[in-house]
Amino acid sequence: MPGNILLYISFTLFCAAFLCLLSKEFQSLQNKGLASNIKCSSKHIRWLMRIAILSMAASSLLLFYHLLASDFSIYYVWQYTNLDLPLIYKISAFWTGEGGAYLFLTCVIFGVSIWMSEKHGFEASSHRKNQLIILLIGLLFLYLTIRHTPFTSIFDVFPDITAIPNDGRGMDPILINFWMIFHPPGIFLGYGLLALTFSTTIVSLIEPFDWEPYQRLCSRLAWAALGAGIVSGCLWSYEVWDGYWTWDPAFTSPLMVWLLLTAFLHSSIKYRKEHIFTKQTRALGAFIFILAIYSTYVIHSGDIQSVHAFGEGVQSRLLLYATTASCILTLFLLFKAHDHKQTPQIMKESQTQVNGLLSSKNLFTATILLLVALTLIILWGLTFPLVIQILGADTGVAISTAIYSNWAYPITLLLLAVLGTCAYNYNVKTRSLALIIAACGTILFLIIAPFKNLHTDLSIPLLAFASISSLLAVAKNARQKQIYPTSTHLIHLGTALILIGALMSNYTISETVLFQSLGDTKNVGDYDIQLNDLIATSPKINEPILDSTKTATYSIYKNGEQVGKGSATFEEHKGQYITHVYTHRSILADVRISYQGIGTTTPIFISVANIKVIPGMSILWSGCSLVVFGMLPIILRRKKGSIAKK
Repeated sequence: MPGNILLYISFTLFCAAFLCLLSKEFQSLQNKGLASNIKCSSKHIRWLMRIAILSMAASSLLLFYHLLASDFSIYYVWQYTNLDLPLIYKISAFWTGEGGAYLFLTCVIFGVSIWMSEKHGFEASSHRKNQLIILLIGLLFLYLTIRHTPFTSIFDVFPDITAIPNDGRGMDPILINFWMIFHPPGIFLGYGLLALTFSTTIVSLIEPFDWEPYQRLCSRLAWAALGAGIVSGCLWSYEVWDGYWTWDPAFTSPLMVWLLLTAFLHSSIKYRKEHIFTKQTRALGAFIFILAIYSTYVIHSGDIQSVHAFGEGVQSRLLLYATTASCILTLFLLFKAHDHKQTPQIMKESQTQVNGLLSSKNLFTATILLLVALTLIILWGLTFPLVIQILGADTGVAISTAIYSNWAYPITLLLLAVLGTCAYNYNVKTRSLALIIAACGTILFLIIAPFKNLHTDLSIPLLAFASISSLLAVAKNARQKQIYPTSTHLIHLGTALILIGALMSNYTISETVLFQSLGDTKNVGDYDIQLNDLIATSPKINEPILDSTKTATYSIYKNGEQVGKGSATFEEHKGQYITHVYTHRSILADVRISYQGIGTTTPIFISVANIKVIPGMSILWSGCSLVVFGMLPIILRRKKGSIAKK
C-alpha cells in the first residue's frame, strides 16, 4: 500500500538522520571509528529530516483521503466509518483507531524535532543530544505506527471476501460526539510536545546546559492542550454517560500526567527566577514524559481493564519496556548529576525574597509536593492491577475507585489552603492573617455543621478562601496590567471553581419516573417535567440492521414557568443500545432527562425516563474554561530577550 511505503520511507530517513547525528557526536568526542565512515553535514541531516517529515505528512494526508473518500478497501476506513457518517466524524476517525492515534502522536514528536533542528541546528553538542533523544522517541512510535498500520487492505484481514464492501462497519455510536473531535488530539498533542521537555532535562543531567528556555513554550502548550483534552473528554462523558468523570484508567492516566506537569511548571518558575530546585525540576521534567509513555501504554495495551481502551495489542507492551528503561536511565543520571552553582546575581536575587514559614519558596515547595502526591496516588491505582497480573493473578483485576477519592481528599484540602495563601504575594503578614481567618472559618463551619456532612462542611470554607483570595489577586494584578500573575491567579480561580462545581454535583437528585399519558407531569427537585410526545420508528421486517429509534419530547417548568423544552432519544444500533440525553442548562443546576426506551401507547401508555437535577455544572465548566484559557496569555505574551546560542 502507498501509505505503508511512505511510512517505511520516513522510518528509513529518520534512522539515517539519527545515525548521522550520532556520527557528528562521535566526531566531537574525537572518536574516529564509526565517525570516519559516516560523514554528514548539518545541511544533509536537515534535508534527511525534511524529506522524512514530508513523507509522514503525505501518509497522513493519504489516510485523510481514504477516510473522506470512503475507500472501504482499507480496513481502517471500513472499521471506523460508513457512508452515512458525517464529514467531521470521518475526519476524527483518523485518531479513533490505534494505528491512526500512533500516527498522529508520531507526527507531533517529529514535528517538534524538525522545529528544533530548523531553529537551533546541530552544531552545539547539547542540540545534537536533544535531537538524538527526540528522534529515538519518534522512531519508537513510528515503529508502533507501522506495526499497527492504518493502511492494511481489507482483503488481508478478510481473505474470503472477493469484492470491496459497499459500506463500512461504522464508528462506535458513542464516539459520534462533538467533543470527541478534540479529546484524543488534545491528549496526544500534549504527550508529543512533552518529548522536548524530556530530552532537554535528560541532556541537562549529562552536561551543563541552559535547558529551561528551550522547552518552556512546549511545556506550556502541552499543559494547555492536555488540559483541553481532559476537559473535552469530561464533556463527552457528560453527554454520553451518566457523569462527567469516572475513575477509569483512560480518564485518570492523562490527569496523572497533567498533575505532574503542573508541579513541573511550578518548580520551573523557582528554577528560572531563583535557580533553586535545580535537580528536582529536571527530575519532574523527565518523569512527565515517562508517565505520558506509560499512559499511552495503559490506553492502548488492553492489559489494564478500562471501559474504553483501544483493545489488546501485544506490540504496545513495548511502551511498558520503554517506560521501565527510561525510569532506570533517569534515576541513574539523577544520582550521578550535580547541581549547578548559583551565580552571584542569582544568589543576590534569592536573598531578597521573603523568609519565614509562609515564604514563597515554602509555598511553592508545598504545592509541588502535594501535586506529586496526587500523581502518585493515581499512579498506584493504575499500576496495582498490572503488578497483580505480573505476579500471576488473573487479568482484569481493578483497584477500588474509592482509593482515589479517599486518599486524594485531604491532599486536595491542603492544596486549597496553599492556593489561597499564595494569592497574597510576598506579604507574610497578610498571608498569615488570611490563613488564620481561613482556619477559624473552617473550625466554625465544623462546629456549626450546616450540611451535617464532614466532607462538605470541611470543604466549603477552604473553597471559599481559595476562590475569594484568587479573585482578589486577579482584580489587583489586572489593575496593575500584570499579565503573568493575572493569568496565574485566573488558573487558580478556575481550579477552585472546578472543585466547587464538583462538590455541588455530589448533591444530585436522581429519580426514575413513569409517565402514564401525554401531558403527564412529574416533580423532581424544584422542577416539573412534562411528557409532550412519544414517537417510535421501527426497522422494516426485511431490513433488520436498520436502527430502531424512540424519541420523547419534554417540557421543563420551574415555579410554574416553562424554562426548557427538548427531546431525548433511545436507539438500537446493530444490537447496541444508545441514549441521547436532553440537558437543560442553567446557572445553578442542569436538568438531564434520559429516555430509557421503555414506552408503549397501546393498549396502555407507559414511558420511563431517568431525570437528574445536577447542581453546580455551570460553575464547574466555567472553572475548566478559566484553567485552560488562563494559560494562553502566558503562552502568547512577548518574550524578553532570546535564547543564547550555544
